[in-house]
Amino acid sequence: MTALLGKMEQDLALKTTQSNDTLLHLARIKLDNGHITEYDLRQIELQSLNAQYAYENAVKNHTEAKERLFVFLGISHSDISIPIFDVPIAVDPHSVLFYVKRNNPFYQQQEIQQLEAERSLFSAKLSNRFNGNISLNYGVNQYADNFMDAYRNGNTRQSIVIGFQIPVFQWGINKNRIQIAENNYNAVKLGIDKRMREFENEIKENVNNYNYSVKLWLTAEKAYQLSQEQYRMLIQKFSLGKVSTYELTAAQNGQNSTMQRYYTAIRDTYSSYFILRTMALYDFKEDVELEEILVKND
Repeated sequence: MTALLGKMEQDLALKTTQSNDTLLHLARIKLDNGHITEYDLRQIELQSLNAQYAYENAVKNHTEAKERLFVFLGISHSDISIPIFDVPIAVDPHSVLFYVKRNNPFYQQQEIQQLEAERSLFSAKLSNRFNGNISLNYGVNQYADNFMDAYRNGNTRQSIVIGFQIPVFQWGINKNRIQIAENNYNAVKLGIDKRMREFENEIKENVNNYNYSVKLWLTAEKAYQLSQEQYRMLIQKFSLGKVSTYELTAAQNGQNSTMQRYYTAIRDTYSSYFILRTMALYDFKEDVELEEILVKND
């Protein structure tokens, strides 16, 4: 996106510089004919110099950003141009939420935490309920002066032990243990509910950001085109003496502003789109899950 901004600034600065060369030529003719003042000419000259400076600076910034991009991508050369609108015109929040719930590990993590809290609570309650145990012992018992004689004519020993543990009252340490487990379970459940609401709200915000950015992209693109057309028309009107230097300066500044808004809309649209794509693990443009794309590519 930084390389794209440099490209857009460079292209606009080049067009402005070329237009200002024509404008400066017209201004000198109008000064010779007495239609403008020396101040107006100097103002246009200053505007042309500023445009030239902006162009040289834009070329430098674009070249540096482009080289950094090529190093990051591991390529030696590629053309950079303003992207054509190629993403969904809008995404449905219900569809996004469906795929996020199915593919995002966040929901599985919350479910695991709740199950672990339920297990801890169940274990605490189970430890204070009716318990019983049975043990069976069988063997021989004998002694002798040597090892071999100890296993001759042994005395058989058998026993069965049955034990029961029955809690009569829920008091003391057992009662406190259950209360602590219940408090921990409720705290975990509240935390999970809070995180779920925050995550779903984050999904909705990203969906709204994307849909809003798409609208801005389409609007800003038209505004940028109109601002350039308006500047060319003002230069023609200037040759007829119908436009002041102040209007020319304002129109030039308007070009820069609309270009910045156009770039911001493009950047925000792609940023929001890939955030949703990552959260849902779903390509809303191709209408396919990312897992299928990876399997197909393999």
